[in-house]
Amino acid sequence: MLVIRRAQWDRLADVADEALADRLAEIARLHWPAAAALTPEARRERVKGALARGRRAGFVADRHAGCFVMLDFALGAGFEQERDWARAILGEEGTRPAERLQRLLTRARGELG
Repeated sequence: MLVIRRAQWDRLADVADEALADRLAEIARLHWPAAAALTPEARRERVKGALARGRRAGFVADRHAGCFVMLDFALGAGFEQERDWARAILGEEGTRPAERLQRLLTRARGELG
């Protein structure tokens, strides 16, 4: 029987997030002037930070976490702490991550015009 320890699962997840961060950094560079203005290293670090915050907020699916990263570029780094409405949406217990993300996107569209 094959046994995979928790530390091994965590390392596999870290490797997957590294690859996701690379892809998201390139997408951000293509779509956000603020991302394009950063050095590749700074852009990747910003993506990794936003990705980690998105994961902590409950966005475990890569596509949800990726949307969170793009919101970070659209609204500013740390938007989820700086904006009352974002904190309120993210703090809704019992609401599925996909629903919370949709509410964040709807509100962001309203703010960005």
